[in-house]
Amino acid sequence: MNPMLLDLPDQFETERLLMRIPRPGEGTAVRAGIRESVAAISPWMGWATDDLSVEETEARNRQAAAAFLAREALRFLMWRKTDGAFVGGVNVIHPDWVIGQFEIGYWLRTSMEGSGYMTEAVQGITAYAFEHLGARRLELFCDPRNARSAAVAERAGFTLEARLDQSWRGVHGELVDSLMYVRLSPDERDMRPSISFPRPDMRLLHPVPERLETDRLRLRIPQAGDGPPVYAAVIESLAHLKPWMPWANHAQTLEQIELHQRSAALQFMRREGFHYSIEDRKSGAFIGKCSLFDLNWDIPSGEMGYWVRVGMQGQGYVTEAAQRLVEMAWQDLGLERIEIRCDARNTRSAAVAERIGFTLEARFRHHRRAPDGSLGDTLVYAKLRGDA
Repeated sequence: MNPMLLDLPDQFETERLLMRIPRPGEGTAVRAGIRESVAAISPWMGWATDDLSVEETEARNRQAAAAFLAREALRFLMWRKTDGAFVGGVNVIHPDWVIGQFEIGYWLRTSMEGSGYMTEAVQGITAYAFEHLGARRLELFCDPRNARSAAVAERAGFTLEARLDQSWRGVHGELVDSLMYVRLSPDERDMRPSISFPRPDMRLLHPVPERLETDRLRLRIPQAGDGPPVYAAVIESLAHLKPWMPWANHAQTLEQIELHQRSAALQFMRREGFHYSIEDRKSGAFIGKCSLFDLNWDIPSGEMGYWVRVGMQGQGYVTEAAQRLVEMAWQDLGLERIEIRCDARNTRSAAVAERIGFTLEARFRHHRRAPDGSLGDTLVYAKLRGDA
């Protein structure tokens, strides 16, 4: 069973506390609790800062609510039952649904210290995890210098299982030790839902060429070490690329470009995208990129994109490469439809689409935001397998 199908309570109570998943509008109260407690919790929790805004806190609360629905993490806010005062937070994170293992985390606002609320909350979330999540093993980590946190773990019935040397990064980036406390389920029954393991994606076995050739060009999937020539072409062409390529408006480094090449190789292996480098067949010089992406295998269809370095413009290279990629899409991928989308002001890109037989199907008005902030139209070109 997928964990999202589990019917989990979004709130529970202990003797003095109400724990519930965050709701819209609670950001103000939570922010006040965090700002009051920065001195106490910031040495252990990097997110606790003085400048945290209500909006940021509200956004985090809503992210937590979404994570609960996805069963990615269960982050409960703690409220005092007598007066509704905000107390702190207690979480179930890093779920391993296969073996029933989860991690417990918590924090308490400063004005609520010394009342036993944290121990009560941890005992409550522990019972919740055993009863509703089918947990077999709960882990709780803390910095050895955080004596209060360690004491809570011990009072809540957790046993110190290990001290892990230099096992995580502190809030300032330093390597620090951590104490691992553990509590096992007292129930011998395995209450976890059955887990369905996904079958392998058989598309991974489908043969797709890593290299394509035309009269003048070689198209190939990138590999490790391809970063330098691509980086040189990007830097040379930034002024040309920036109006049309959002990524070109961010700082470009050789490391980032190398990462993009390796990511492209990974996408090819997973059949998630086909990002070919365009090279001169004779010299091996890097010319540009031609890609198929946003694949919908149910149709099947995909979108094509391309760019050419400034020094190679005006020689028909992109048209030649794009035409070859279209042929590959029909023959090797079995696509039925390919789209090319471009800014209506990008006449060079539109001309390529028209030269390789794509039909203008739509003009979406005010559909994109240009780097200068202006709204632009998007042209949607398409070609079907049966088109001439």
